[in-house]
Amino acid sequence: MKAAYLASAELAIETQSIYAYMGLILLSVASIIIGLVMLKGLFGKLIGYPVIFAGIWTLFTPFGVILELPFIIPFMSLILGATWQIVVGAKLYKLG
Repeated sequence: MKAAYLASAELAIETQSIYAYMGLILLSVASIIIGLVMLKGLFGKLIGYPVIFAGIWTLFTPFGVILELPFIIPFMSLILGATWQIVVGAKLYKLG
């Protein structure tokens, strides 16, 4: 009975990891698209290219976790993503 509980818990953890990786991949694709739109809009190239870079970096983060690369690689994607979201949020706040 204990083995069945252990197997079901491991399956739940693995399923959760797959959905988290899918979420990160979709977020990174959305960031790349947002960056491309920013290049042509009000934000310009100063913030557009870092957003695209952050999206590309985040796209490779799940694979870095799977391959057990150093922690700094996924952490840098988190920092880059948070930075551009703060900059965009501040600019939108000024516009509104």
